[in-house]
Amino acid sequence: MEETQHELVQLPPDGPLGLVAEDHYLPSARALVRQYRGTEEGLIWAGHHNRAALRRILRDCPIIIHTLGSKRLLEGQAPRGTQLLELRYRPNPASLARLRSLVIATG
Repeated sequence: MEETQHELVQLPPDGPLGLVAEDHYLPSARALVRQYRGTEEGLIWAGHHNRAALRRILRDCPIIIHTLGSKRLLEGQAPRGTQLLELRYRPNPASLARLRSLVIATG
């Protein structure tokens, strides 16, 4: 979504930045952050099953980018003052057509 794009553009170029996503979304979420930041330097990422990395992100990152499905992992655990940035998506016609074809194919 445009709001998410604007927030990603405004990310500081240095300092630790956390990324929390479901394991299967992590590669695309990392690529998205890399696209907007130009690098993965300073990026600490964690999938849902990597509790040690999640603890490190919560401890060391003043900004945490997350997917919708990761929101519950962070609620109530992020320290006061931590900025949480959700990767919000708006479906486009191509993704809706693909979803429609998958639903039809599976009955």
